[in-house]
Amino acid sequence: MALFKRGKVWWMSFTYNGRRYRRSCETTDRRLAEKIYHKVMIEVIEGRYFERLPGETRTFREMIEKYREEYLSGLPAGRTCASYINGLIAFFGNYTLKEITPRLIYEFKKMRRSQGVKPATINRQLTLAKRAFNLSVSPQWLKDFLIFAIWTGLRLGNIIGLKRRDVNLKNRTVYIERTKNGEPLIIPLHDRAFEVLKRRLKVKYLEHDYVFTSPEGKPIEPNNLRRSFRIALKRAGIENLRIHDPRHTFGTRLAQAGVDLYTIARLLGHKDIRTTQRYAHHSTQSLRRGIEVLSREVLTQF
Repeated sequence: MALFKRGKVWWMSFTYNGRRYRRSCETTDRRLAEKIYHKVMIEVIEGRYFERLPGETRTFREMIEKYREEYLSGLPAGRTCASYINGLIAFFGNYTLKEITPRLIYEFKKMRRSQGVKPATINRQLTLAKRAFNLSVSPQWLKDFLIFAIWTGLRLGNIIGLKRRDVNLKNRTVYIERTKNGEPLIIPLHDRAFEVLKRRLKVKYLEHDYVFTSPEGKPIEPNNLRRSFRIALKRAGIENLRIHDPRHTFGTRLAQAGVDLYTIARLLGHKDIRTTQRYAHHSTQSLRRGIEVLSREVLTQF
């Protein structure tokens, strides 16, 4: 059975039409994970699993309560938003996400106006609901951000501050005007990073020129990024991973591939190559490749 653990949470793995899929069972109970796995397999065989939309069964109440717990708990704004959320639940609570249409939202606004609620308050309520909707969907913005970090090695601040004018799709490079060491940096793009940028640049915002944005299309706040990252790790059952690790992963991969430290230092924007020495600890396999290269060179000379 294709079940495995990530942290304490059970995950399933299966192949469909030649593609490998991994899904969280969202449980630490193996027996329950087995039942979920068998249910999914039946739906896959019957062709129903990939046609099902998450919003067909999930209610607005479930979505907004999850948002309250994961994003507002412990924050000063949590109490301020409590009355907004309660009002939204009173109207939308039992509807599934699929059933919430523009017409239904219009009815909500009409009802609230009849109750004497000010337009600004109604707009704040709907803005909160919109944010909850955006965050309930797979966080593509966070996925794009992390993929780009892994395949460029850029610091979080440089990615957050990256603007459209800094990207050269023709030359497949990004330009960082100022790095931590005070110097500019030009990074050539790996295919994975290039695909992310092409996708992000399809959407343009009039208010700003940033490449990476929040679900609402606003510049990313570092604290919101860290909080979203922690929540994603919790859902995935991943432990001992930090938001800065993608940068270290980039450096480690380069070192294990046999890239010289000078090049790694340039790509990471290190002014002092001693900072890059942490990536000099190659894996045994990468060291073995080095010996094999030396062996081939020696053989050609005798």
